[in-house]
Amino acid sequence: MTLPSFVKLVQYEAPGQTCAVFLDQKDRPCRIFIERWNGAEVYARYGSVQRARLRRFADEIQGAFLELESGEEAFLRLKSRDALTEGAALCVKVMSERRRDKLARVSITAPVDDPVDSFSRWQTQLMGTPSCPVEHDRACVEAAIDEACSRRVTLPSGGHLHIERTRALTAVDIDTAGRRQKGSAGAKALSINREAAIELARQIALRGLGGI
Repeated sequence: MTLPSFVKLVQYEAPGQTCAVFLDQKDRPCRIFIERWNGAEVYARYGSVQRARLRRFADEIQGAFLELESGEEAFLRLKSRDALTEGAALCVKVMSERRRDKLARVSITAPVDDPVDSFSRWQTQLMGTPSCPVEHDRACVEAAIDEACSRRVTLPSGGHLHIERTRALTAVDIDTAGRRQKGSAGAKALSINREAAIELARQIALRGLGGI
């Protein structure tokens, strides 16, 4: 399976927020970016460099808890304390963003003189983005966000994927209802499973799913 080729970047900007979506060759959304500045639940973005303060060592899990400059708590993995002390000022890079009840994970890094904004960083991290034409279409972006939030996805040849997120894992069920196809039971099963696997790969990237 080849990686998707992004052919178009669609943006929507409003006071206090920036939203964007990359589309593939079939005008299907593959990646979504959303950033809001409403003063509530604004968490550190992946790849950003932050100033932080070491608040507490957690030797039992080989790490330490930090407070980022925004006030957000983060976890730093440490093999040993080295010369660090509680209260020490650090510069860290966000390696994974906060997800539900899991803290952001960071690593120690050197200070950055000219930080890159999160939207520009998101663009450069994806393949082929520099050459993508940019359009401004609120309806397209909102439709992509609605798809990423939907629990049911229609497959191209009929049938559906049902995607349910739980605390422990993300469950996916293939529903053949509404699919008309000739051939043996084995051929039908192989066809829908292959189609579902391709579609699920896009949905995982679109929704930013991880874990089990």
